Amino acid sequence: MSDDISHIGVAPLRGTFLSPAQTAWIADARALIAFVEQHPRLPTLPALSINCYDVGAETKENLADIAKQLGTFNKSTTGFLFTIKRMFGAASLSFIFLRDSVCVKRIVGTKTVEKEIYPAAVTSSIEMVEEEIVEWDCPSLLREDEPEEPHDPPTEDFGPASSPPGPDDDILF
Repeated sequence: MSDDISHIGVAPLRGTFLSPAQTAWIADARALIAFVEQHPRLPTLPALSINCYDVGAETKENLADIAKQLGTFNKSTTGFLFTIKRMFGAASLSFIFLRDSVCVKRIVGTKTVEKEIYPAAVTSSIEMVEEEIVEWDCPSLLREDEPEEPHDPPTEDFGPASSPPGPDDDILF
């Protein structure tokens, strides 16, 4: 089979204009799909995930604009990241922001925890240290006029779009 993909074109929707970078990315995605179609003996791909980390300005406004364009999406947080993801069957498209760029960190107290300290020596010791108790206020992304409520969404993913929406899912129509 040939790896020639010159027949793959990029046709934007009527009235839309793609940047050269978008046009190139779409051509690359179509080339990937054509390659998989041309090589049926490859193992079956259980899923396809496209993760976009370079989202331009990491602002609430940019996040809201991307969310509006996605339409229906799930949101989640993991560590220091805030993610919005749209599912397309087993495929997903995620836009990933630094959480402290789009959410407000609130320190609501402290707690004493054990922490293992590693000095220059090989041995370690356990010390009691104060650790911040943090909550995050993240944008709801539903409507601009809706007040934001403080919450700290679960750290796990909400799963495929076919699962019922949870309380932290934002569904735009």
